[in-house]
Amino acid sequence: MSDFDRYKKRISTLKEYNGLHHVSLNSTVTINGMVQKSAQIVDDSDTKDQKAISIVDHVLKNGDIIDWQSEKWINIVTDNMSGLYYRGVLRRCNGSLKWNDEHGILNERYFTFKSDPSTNFGVSDGRIIAVGNERRTLLVSCDDRTRLFKRDQRFLFDSRAWKITAIDNISVKNISIVTLEEDLIDTAKDNLELEIADYVAPIVPPVKPEDPSSLIIEINGDASITKARSKTYTCIFSKGGSQVEGIATFAITDIDGNSTSLATIESQGDNVCIVKGVNLGYILLHAINSDQTLTSQKKIQIKALF
Repeated sequence: MSDFDRYKKRISTLKEYNGLHHVSLNSTVTINGMVQKSAQIVDDSDTKDQKAISIVDHVLKNGDIIDWQSEKWINIVTDNMSGLYYRGVLRRCNGSLKWNDEHGILNERYFTFKSDPSTNFGVSDGRIIAVGNERRTLLVSCDDRTRLFKRDQRFLFDSRAWKITAIDNISVKNISIVTLEEDLIDTAKDNLELEIADYVAPIVPPVKPEDPSSLIIEINGDASITKARSKTYTCIFSKGGSQVEGIATFAITDIDGNSTSLATIESQGDNVCIVKGVNLGYILLHAINSDQTLTSQKKIQIKALF
């Protein structure tokens, strides 16, 4: 019997409630929207927004987003237990940051609060407290997109606008600690429906007729997504019937090429994206090559569960 098997046997002997902890054995979790694994979740009844996770056969990392019991959780502390299994600390996600890059491509990252936001009201200046200038400190995954965050970059969440005042990418491995302060909503630039500050419409180049000898892009994935669920789509480059290397970015519009709130791209990279259905209807998923000379489109239906 391996060390992990002995650990799992010891955990399984606990009663359903043992002191402060509820042990959920062999829970199925989804990691970063792609990998499904069996894990053990320990529920600390004193901290409803924080759980402990143990998982084998998967390298758990800080910043991983875990789907468990229809909620998003971010892993903020990781222990490698001698290579036998990984143990982490999960915090419930409070929301997500959405922003456009310079090409209008939508990015989204889930976050949790570093501390109780109720303690961050106002800014004190001697005897004067400036109300309406709240601050939030967030923990988000540190990746190639969030490393590009800059001071004064703006976001929309909690029905308000916020701008970055400080960024710390080194204190916690694979975690960005982002401090924001409340800002004014600019209705001329901010898309309140999509919850994106300084909104830039996606740039979609016109579709050109295909030449059998030229480079083409193809999007692979299902033609429908159930509302409130996510699916994975991949982009493949080919030339003359043979697959070749290429780099693509993804964008979502309505079927007329305009911005839409029917779906969001939860993450993308390495020619793979995860699309989440938000409202019922049809969308176009676009794949665009790096120099924006080629594009492919896929029509996707966001449908009801029943």
